[in-house]
Amino acid sequence: MSDTEWTTVAEYADLLSAEVVSRMLSGMGIQNRIYRPPLYRTPTPKYYILVPPESTEEAKTALERSAISDQELTKLALKYPPPDDV
Repeated sequence: MSDTEWTTVAEYADLLSAEVVSRMLSGMGIQNRIYRPPLYRTPTPKYYILVPPESTEEAKTALERSAISDQELTKLALKYPPPDDV
């Protein structure tokens, strides 16, 4: 299944926040991917959480129930900083 067939369930302005949410969904057994469109398509980077169509409702429900604040996302993201060579 290609990414174009998957559904967007969340959008973030930074990769670290997207990675925290992706890990949360993965931990719940929900298959997902982080997608970033090429920079020439958008003036600012955006990161999208994609899930297979059959997991859309489950993922949306999980995200609504978790309701992670921006402050908590930042705290969690900084707990696992990216390697220096990125």
